[in-house]
Amino acid sequence: VAGVSASSPSSSPSSSPSSSSSPSSSSCSSQASLIQTSDDSSRPAQRACRSFLRGDSSALRVCGAVLVALLFGVALVAFNDADMITGSDVVLSTQDVQMLDKEDSQFQDRISRQMRQLMKRAKKEEANADEESHEGLSLDTKAKRTCKIAEVLQNTDDGLENRARTQKEAATSLEGRAAELLGAANIEQKTFEALHKKGSSLKEAGQNLMTSGTKLLSKGKALNATTHGKEKEKEKTEGDKKEDKAKKILAQAHVILSKATLHKNKADELRAEADRTSKAAQAVMQLGEKFERRAVSHRLKTMTYRSKCTMMRAKAEAALRKAEDEAKNAEVLHNIFKPKK
Repeated sequence: VAGVSASSPSSSPSSSPSSSSSPSSSSCSSQASLIQTSDDSSRPAQRACRSFLRGDSSALRVCGAVLVALLFGVALVAFNDADMITGSDVVLSTQDVQMLDKEDSQFQDRISRQMRQLMKRAKKEEANADEESHEGLSLDTKAKRTCKIAEVLQNTDDGLENRARTQKEAATSLEGRAAELLGAANIEQKTFEALHKKGSSLKEAGQNLMTSGTKLLSKGKALNATTHGKEKEKEKTEGDKKEDKAKKILAQAHVILSKATLHKNKADELRAEADRTSKAAQAVMQLGEKFERRAVSHRLKTMTYRSKCTMMRAKAEAALRKAEDEAKNAEVLHNIFKPKK
């Protein structure tokens, strides 16, 4: 435009001011209308970019497309203006040229400002993408560690459940053994009671027979051998027989009572062993219940860590998806002000 205004006076020095002012005014009006048209065409781009800069990511592609169309329109207007100016002998005043330069400068400033804002937004999107990616990787690492802890707790839980089951089975077996020992002790006790009763009865009979024999011998000794010789001999014989029989009965009673004592001792031993076995069964059962309580606690802890694992995995995936989206947004912004060849 400056070149045209500089060459126009030299090409038509004889033209009058009235004749040059009319074409100049018509050219200025056409230029003003074209500038107004270009300014109007830039308003959708401004609105789209402003809405994008306010945080509306859906206006991103619209903003880029409108800016490209706007630049194409500006180039077309400039080309048409050049054709109009070169095709007609139009003389522009210095004021018109300055107005056109000012409008062009303002338009270029708006475009540059919007491009700077887009670049700033692209850098911000890249920074956000890096931050989200770092956070996502950190959460993924934490999720893996939490899942590993959950797996270890699950294995511990299984081990505790197996130990609790084993202890309970052992306690049940010991209780059965204690019951068997008590049964055997009861049998021994009954045997003892039967033998003791029999031995006591024989002992009593032997003692009575011994007393009777002793009385007969005493009676025989008291008799006079001269006057009661036969009777004395008879009493002595009967007394000796009864004492001998009493001794045999007492000996038999002693053997039976000895056996009864053995059965009594055996019953006591079995009863004591049954008591020890029962106490051991109780201790083993308590240990099994302890393992079972620990297994329940570990099971709850495992469920908690498994929930944390799932939650952290979801957070990590969300952060990585967000980082990917922001990286794509940054790439789109870069393609707007610096298209790929």
